[in-house]
Amino acid sequence: NLTLWWLPLGLASLIAFLSGWFPALYLSKVPAMAGLKKGIIRQKGGLGVRKLLVGFQFTISVAVVITALLMYRQMEFVRSKDLGFNKEDVMLIPIRDTLTARTISGIRQKLAQSPYIKASSSAQAIPGKSVDRIVINVPGVKGTLSQQVVDFMMVGEDYFKTMEIEFVEGHTFSEQDEVSNTYPVIINEATVRMMGWKNPVGQKIEIVAPGQAENYMSEVIGVVKDFNAHSLHQDIEPTIITFQDEIAGYLHVRVDSKNLISALNDVEKTFAQLRPGVPFQFSFLNKDLMKLYEEEQRQSRLILFLTYLAIFISFLGLTGLASFTTNLKTQEVGIRKVLGAGRAQVVNLIFKEMLWLIVVSVALALPLAYWLTRAWLSNFAYTTELHPLVFVSSGLTAILLAYFIISYHSIKIARIKPVDTLKYE
Repeated sequence: NLTLWWLPLGLASLIAFLSGWFPALYLSKVPAMAGLKKGIIRQKGGLGVRKLLVGFQFTISVAVVITALLMYRQMEFVRSKDLGFNKEDVMLIPIRDTLTARTISGIRQKLAQSPYIKASSSAQAIPGKSVDRIVINVPGVKGTLSQQVVDFMMVGEDYFKTMEIEFVEGHTFSEQDEVSNTYPVIINEATVRMMGWKNPVGQKIEIVAPGQAENYMSEVIGVVKDFNAHSLHQDIEPTIITFQDEIAGYLHVRVDSKNLISALNDVEKTFAQLRPGVPFQFSFLNKDLMKLYEEEQRQSRLILFLTYLAIFISFLGLTGLASFTTNLKTQEVGIRKVLGAGRAQVVNLIFKEMLWLIVVSVALALPLAYWLTRAWLSNFAYTTELHPLVFVSSGLTAILLAYFIISYHSIKIARIKPVDTLKYE
């Protein structure tokens, strides 16, 4: 996305231009004799312009830092969220041809002999990828029917065991279900809520068959807990799952993570024996799921780069303003030291001069960061909590860092002997 790169580069160029234009404009208005007498630092308006620019830099920096922190928290939330199934240690092997699909049963039997394979199954699709959609008739009030589009999955034997998806009630597919007069299906909790059932097992669902004389009548044999069949950009949809063992799609193999290399070797040998000549390809489910968020990860890296740049520029500006302000206060500090003021009083004197600027900048940065983060999080259906503590702690940290920078320059001035600061007055 070129916009993501040209926008910050354009802003950086604009800031660089303004950084050179403002001083040049200001210096062009200063009389030569005033400059030779070091009267420049006492010209009215110079300090105000500096404070305005530094305040703007500080506001943007704090907002960007908070936004980057919350984006990082969101990506950590994505990595750690319970999806309703166990995404770890699951190999995904694409089954592209019908012949391989017909040998899945033999492949699974062979894999079951390996001590490094915990379970295996097949499915038409994998979580996060394209899930099919079908239309069902939903009963309404007074016997009326309405049509609803739901997710539709075809899975093989031991799918729920392999994916570690929990049942709420009912059971998984069995041989008895295959000879039933009705079409056995398993549904998720979202489907139960949509249908308004209190006892879903045994209920009938009419699946609309476009272009055919009659619809399919299915019977619910089990209910599983809700799981994320899509990425976290989408809510969990009502889902109907049916049994189909010999199907082209993906073979799911849960391996022993402690013996990963041995498990991989056993799977590869099995395919080489039963499907020689067919290229063996695989991936891991957890890594495939993270690919669903590549755009957000790129944005996070870009924001992280801008964060470093913003921190550098803002604290560079704050350092310059602190040095500029302390130079203005040199004589006042000398007089106060003659009257008995200590270093702590000098530091507080300078900090009070800039405190309002820092506090106002932080106060403006907090709602700006909240707005930026909410806009970015709007792409997700599931988000981390925007806890107020994150904003408060970030604001206090920014104020504390500013205090350290100002203190450093204040202490440098406080160390100068009063006789050196007042001898020309």
